Amino acid sequence: MSVEDLTEEDLQDLNIDPKKIEEPDEYKEYNDKLYGTPYVFGYQGLQRKVKKGNIEENKTLSNFLPMPIKKICKDNGLEEEGYLEVAAVLNNRMKLNPIRVNYNKIENMSWIYNPQWDLLPQIYPPKSNHKEYVYAAIQSLSNGIDKETIYEHTGFRKVNGKLVYLYHGGAIGESKDIKVDLDVIGLEKYQFTNKKYDIKESIETSLSILDLTKKEITIPLLALTYLAPLRSLFLEENIPLGFVTWLVGESGSQKSSLSALIVSHFGDFERDTLPGGFKDTVNSIEKKAFTLKDTLFAIDDYYPSQTLQEGKKMDAVAESLFGLYGDRQARSRMKQDGQTVKMGFSARGMCIVTGESFPNMAESRTARALIIEMARGDIDLQLLSQIQNGKDKLSFSMKEYIQYVIDNYESIKKNCKSKFIEYRNKANQDFAHGRIPEIIASEYMGMELFLEFANNKQVIPYEKMQQLKIESWNNLIKAAQKQSMRTEENRTDNMFFRAVQELLESKKIYLKSYKNHQREPDMSLVTFVGYYDEDKKRCYLLPNVIFNEVVKFYGIQGTKFPGNSTSTWKYLKEAGRLFPGEKDRNKTRKTINGKLVTFIEVMASDVFGTEERAFGDYLNKFPINPENHSKNISVDEIELPF
Repeated sequence: MSVEDLTEEDLQDLNIDPKKIEEPDEYKEYNDKLYGTPYVFGYQGLQRKVKKGNIEENKTLSNFLPMPIKKICKDNGLEEEGYLEVAAVLNNRMKLNPIRVNYNKIENMSWIYNPQWDLLPQIYPPKSNHKEYVYAAIQSLSNGIDKETIYEHTGFRKVNGKLVYLYHGGAIGESKDIKVDLDVIGLEKYQFTNKKYDIKESIETSLSILDLTKKEITIPLLALTYLAPLRSLFLEENIPLGFVTWLVGESGSQKSSLSALIVSHFGDFERDTLPGGFKDTVNSIEKKAFTLKDTLFAIDDYYPSQTLQEGKKMDAVAESLFGLYGDRQARSRMKQDGQTVKMGFSARGMCIVTGESFPNMAESRTARALIIEMARGDIDLQLLSQIQNGKDKLSFSMKEYIQYVIDNYESIKKNCKSKFIEYRNKANQDFAHGRIPEIIASEYMGMELFLEFANNKQVIPYEKMQQLKIESWNNLIKAAQKQSMRTEENRTDNMFFRAVQELLESKKIYLKSYKNHQREPDMSLVTFVGYYDEDKKRCYLLPNVIFNEVVKFYGIQGTKFPGNSTSTWKYLKEAGRLFPGEKDRNKTRKTINGKLVTFIEVMASDVFGTEERAFGDYLNKFPINPENHSKNISVDEIELPF
């Protein structure tokens, strides 16, 4: 029983004077925290001790005392952001739940109006500096409180000198008690299973994906899966990983289910819970691509748009994916001060996209994609269901694979550059674009390391590993050959002349004879684009007119023709399909009716389509200015990186 429970008669019996009993200090625990500062807290609120001469008085600042709990550093791998977790107690001793306040907003005190606090805290006027004093009290109370780091990205990271792999809720590796939070951006499903499975069964489950459908589909997908965690390692060795894997199939072909199964190596996903989609904004896609480091980002459902606006939005997302993953570029942004540039978000992992079709894009974009086609009926639905029921084993397999990479990081890193060059050279089979051998080399390295991991864990014997390596290489080369054909179709020169041929065939444009043009009637309802020289077997095309017709032709189909007129003529010349003019200019001049007229000069066979031309077919064959074609073609896209 305490003194407070005694009655007046009890006190008299005990010879205790009630007037000498001190009232309990209900604010003692708070004032203990404020000891050594010029602040006190009581029923009047937070007060500041002020001396006027020899007299000390208390000035009331607010009706609450801020109670800092811990400092939080949020680290996204590019920049750190500080937060203070702070609670509060009102002068009536009512406690307010903790909230998080960005360091940049603490001083202005606007955070006290957080909805969780229901406008209960107040800073008393009329003194404008009362906010400053409350802020000073927070700084005093923050001394010595705990500090924690919360990581906001996946992938490899050195923490306390140890290499770990981060995922939502934890990390793979030696370091413990690492906090990773992806919930804010909606990527909390990137979380490895906490269950323990038999490693042999888990790896076999992952390998069984190869039997879901044709190997030319499953091998590139499984290779991509085990390549994704190597992104940082490749970057350290300056190995390019610049491509988008695009899974194309009609509705009902199970492409989304297959994609979900692949990305379930990194978390818990279903076909309707994939982390990205074409209804997302470009900004959202960029932030997710940046956050998902050394992992696989799945973007679902590129479909035929119903409206022009919807199509433009989806194409904008597609274009951003090629910029992020194909070019590894980030969009820089200007800060609010109008002077400082803020670095943008670049992709730090790999991605897989599903769609009913592939966007109509230029050669440079097609070359940055690995397009995999599948059809309805390709998938073994019984096996698909079986793997889906045990998909936690996929996550466990990847978890063990990542630990294997950590344990062997330096040896893998030591050999990866030389291996990449070897495989890239081996894959270089005169494909339409220099990027294609790079894609095949990197994909094969992902599959190779996974198979070596499976052999190391005694899941597959050495002979089986070698057999699967050969099978993987052959199927990746098949994929490369198909990719090369698609890239060839989307080359600027082929697109240009294909459009000219169709426009002529459909009588949307017409040419006049260069020799007899004065005797040929004008076709007023059709666009005149130039002249045909029967003697030289060449055509002289009006540059602006023909370019506008070609752009219009593709625009009607919903396709953007790559580049502008200047870049197109440059490309045609470097491809050997445009005769240079004086001083190696892209345009030439001819006299028509006594006047000099500017044209582009091309082969008649290209215009009329007697045969499909390969890149550089006319190289060194021009009788005019042959010296201009004696040098190698210098199109940026086909230069190798080393």
